[in-house]
Amino acid sequence: MENIIEQSLSLQEIANLLSINTSQINNINIEDVGLEIETPVGFSPVKSFVVKEQAEGWKLGELTGTSVHQVLDNDMWKSICEFPNAIQLGQNINVVDLEVPETDCYIANGFVNHNTTPGGWN
Repeated sequence: MENIIEQSLSLQEIANLLSINTSQINNINIEDVGLEIETPVGFSPVKSFVVKEQAEGWKLGELTGTSVHQVLDNDMWKSICEFPNAIQLGQNINVVDLEVPETDCYIANGFVNHNTTPGGWN
């Protein structure tokens, strides 16, 4: 019998559970963990957890990301900074992302988020 635990976690909480240092740039394959994330077409497996260089932070509702982080808005991908209600935080944030190869996106904080580019470096 397969054990399934469904939980809502932030990317920082996932990093903590997996003992991933979010202050060190890295691309960590986590396929063997069996982590799945909600996507527009159901749950999909996460291939890797990606830590990038710190960058200036923006906030859109409960979502925090960089100015170029892409979210879906009326069937179009838009950068967070393009939303009129986005707030520039005025400080750098740790930048973490997931690679979800089946859908290239995932749902977090009420938005469909485009996941990292393959390999996480671009």
